[in-house]
Formats: sequence, structure tokens, C-alpha cells
Amino acid sequence: FSPDGKQIYLVSYAESSITTFTRDEATGLLTQLNVVDPSAQIADLESLVVSPDGKHAYVTGDNPNGAGDVIALFDRHASTGALTYVSVLSTVIDGLSFSQLDTISMTSDGRHVYVADTSQEAVLLLRRDAASGQLTFVEAIFDSQVDGLYNPRHIELSADDTLLYVYGDSDNALAVFRRNLVDGRLTRIDLFNADVRTDGIGEGRGQAISPDGTTLYVADYEDDRLMRFNLAGRTTFGGAGAVPLFTTGTLPLVFDPDGLLASATVTIANLLDGANELLAANTNGTGLTASYNSGAGVLTISGAGTNAEYQQVIRSVTYNNSLGAAATAVARRVSVQLADGATNSNIFPAVIAMQVTPRVDLDADDSTTSGNGFAASFVEATSLDPGTGPIAVADTDVTIQSGGAPVTNMVVTLASPPDGSAESLTIWGALPDGVGIDTNSTTHSLILGG
Repeated sequence: FSPDGKQIYLVSYAESSITTFTRDEATGLLTQLNVVDPSAQIADLESLVVSPDGKHAYVTGDNPNGAGDVIALFDRHASTGALTYVSVLSTVIDGLSFSQLDTISMTSDGRHVYVADTSQEAVLLLRRDAASGQLTFVEAIFDSQVDGLYNPRHIELSADDTLLYVYGDSDNALAVFRRNLVDGRLTRIDLFNADVRTDGIGEGRGQAISPDGTTLYVADYEDDRLMRFNLAGRTTFGGAGAVPLFTTGTLPLVFDPDGLLASATVTIANLLDGANELLAANTNGTGLTASYNSGAGVLTISGAGTNAEYQQVIRSVTYNNSLGAAATAVARRVSVQLADGATNSNIFPAVIAMQVTPRVDLDADDSTTSGNGFAASFVEATSLDPGTGPIAVADTDVTIQSGGAPVTNMVVTLASPPDGSAESLTIWGALPDGVGIDTNSTTHSLILGG
């Protein structure tokens, strides 16, 4: 699909072609627009993805002119959706040939691309230049490094881009990776297969995430079934009191369902505000107990109980932060794990988005010394959950001393903003009488004068 849903693209392995269809938004009916034949540059096409900005399309396939597979870049017409071939990127990298590229996927911000390769049992990470569309290789993760990537055919990003799901066909496994939102690098955090679950996964032939981002579906060719995985829980803390960690649905913690469980832990992996952060649970009617270790950020639920009882208590877990709107504006990573006294379940991840305005302190010494050029840095992608909003440069103890002479201007500059003109500075509230404001998009500066 195109980002606006108006076009659908069909790649043909046998014909080495791409067919573009226009889609009637009311009826859903398709009309063929054209067929592109890039077989002189890329053959045996496997997968296609359109960039979120709608400017480019990327296709994986064989290299008819040399070793390895290639990723072809196409320009996309903004209104018709028609594709025009631009170039190919070879995947022979440092002497290593990635010759069986399969699924390709792109993050919602268009900055990173992931490609599954079955020849090297690897997932490739590439960085995208939004202006030109060109891709640059960053790294590859191999099955020899982490389990679950043996013959990886299908990859899927979570709705918030924090997780990548990879189906290893020959491993009969679904590997879950956490993404670094800055550089796109991956860290495996979970694995679903016959070794860690009561019911093994067969031979997958495709996967998709539901529009609301809560469910992953995998088509099992070997066992003729459709498998459903509930994905990471997600909630948002806005600084105004406790919020439920899990709202609806059954948690995917199917573990020893016919026996009694002994305990469960809910852990805040990145406890940034110490004892100000709190997890709590309601155990009424279950016979279970819950205790919270504020130093470690771990809620422990204990007692002999059924899977249903533990599901009930875990679904009642709430998160709070006594700092309120002053809480550290970094998404919290939470993990849930069950135990029966002998073995542990798989880990179920959850995310708490912190929609509080982060504040940048310009002078770490709180103005105890004078000086020029006070500065502070804030890395948005690692510290701020996507969509949180503006960053407040607020430091109320800063004083400006001019030695008796009147202050005529002040310049505030964004140093090396990665998103260029998309980033800007503004003033929160009204300016004093006689003070004007100007901006310079070239230097990314805000100028106050008067």
C-alpha cells in the first residue's frame, strides 16, 4: 500500500515486474495503472516497501548483472503513485554476499530499513537519506550471534517502531528485537519457539500486525493454522496519577496452564526516577500477594495460583510517578515473567510512554558562577517517546548580567539538528513589551531583540 492508501503495488517473482493499482477508497475496488519492468537491473522480485513520505519505493530481488542480491530504489509520483527506476544497491558487503534477500520493512519516520536475508541467516540494517532516497549499510545481525534467525523470511515492525519481529523459518521461531530509536540497531529480548513455549511454532509463510498494533498474526504452513501473538502492552503516563499497564486482552503468558503458578515479576527495566516510581496490583479474590521493591523497580506477585488468577492480577497492575509532570520524559520499558517454582515463562514486554514535557537545564551549577554561552543537550530519539510533543528549555534560576549596559539581543541556536528545517524554536508565552522575535531557518536560530 501507499502511505495514503490510494495505490497498491504487486511485485512478481516470475515476471520480475511491479504492477501499480489505484484503489477506490469507497468501494476498495482496484484499477490497474501500469506495469514496470526493471528486469535489466533487478530480477526475481521478492518484496516492496514505500517510504512513509511517499517519495520512494524499495524492492528486493536478484542481481542479473553480478553476485549477490540488490535493493532497487524507485522514485514515486506524488499524485499517481507511478514508479520510476533510479538505482540499485548491491548487497555484496565487505566481501560477504547477501544473495537471498526477502522481506523489506521501513520505520515510520523513514530513517531506517530492515531486510531479511536467508543466504547468511541475517537481518540487515540500512540508513535512508530522505532527500535522495539512497540507502547506506549500517550492520547485519546473524543467526550465529542470536538464535531465531535461521532462514529468516518475514520481518515486521511494531506500530511504535520500538520492536522488530523476525520469523526464522528453519528455526520455527519468532524472535523479538528492541530497536535503538537513534541508530536503529537491534537487541534481541525474546524468542518464541518449541524450547521456550508449551506449543511450538511451525513453518511460517507470512506475518502481519493488526492496525491497532496489539496483535501479530503468523500463517503456519506446516500445521495449517493461524497463530496469534498479543504484542507489548502499552500505556501513557501524563503526570496526573496512576495509569493501568495493561488494559484489554489476554497476556501472552501461556505457561504451565494445567498446573499452579508460584510467582510473577513485573520489572521496570529503566528505573530513572528511583523510589518516585511505583507499580501496584490488586490481588482481591485471588489469594495472591503483591509487594513492590522501590529500589529495584520490581513488583513481585506470589502464591499458588492458576494461570487465570495470575492473568487477573497482572492485568490490574498500575504505574505511577510521584514527580508528576516533572518525571523524566523517557519511555519506560517493562517486562513481565511467570514462574512455577522450577522454570520461567517467556518475557512479555510492555512500554510506558511518558507524555510529560522534558526540561533542559542550561546551567548545571545553578548560576553559582558567571559565564557566557551556557548550553545543554537533549537527545530526543533516545529520551522521548515518539509523539510526546515539545521540549521546554526552562531554567528559572538563570540570570543575565550585562555589567550595567542594556541587553540588546539574545540568540538561541539548535546545534546540528538531525531533522533540519523540520525542527524549530519558539517562545512559550508572551514576550515583554518592546521585545521582538525573529528566526533564521538556515542557522536554526531564534533571535530576541529590543
